[in-house]
Amino acid sequence: MTLQSGQMPIAVDNWGILLCPICNFEYTHHSRIEIFDRGLIDDYVKEGLHVVVDECGKSDNDKVHGKKTVVVNDDVSDNPSGRRNGLRINFWCENGEHHSQLVIAQQKGCTHIYWEKLFE
Repeated sequence: MTLQSGQMPIAVDNWGILLCPICNFEYTHHSRIEIFDRGLIDDYVKEGLHVVVDECGKSDNDKVHGKKTVVVNDDVSDNPSGRRNGLRINFWCENGEHHSQLVIAQQKGCTHIYWEKLFE
């Protein structure tokens, strides 16, 4: 699998610190986490377990520090792995508040990790 349009490679510094994919700044923070578990189901069924952990509030200005919500459903339609499990972790960067998403996906026995830009 090669990187598709909108996907960016992972970069770390000499200490193994994950760098912002937009400006290479090292001060990044993760927020929303999505877990997709397809289980052992038919290749074409878009169901499984979808868990979202996020801060309370509907917008960034509305977030309640330290308070989390957990949503569990069976909608795996946004899973980055078409036939396997996947993860999406939202990050924001202190240098210009860039917003991106770290994606871990599986395809044919290989694990892929890359960035997707959310917004700036």
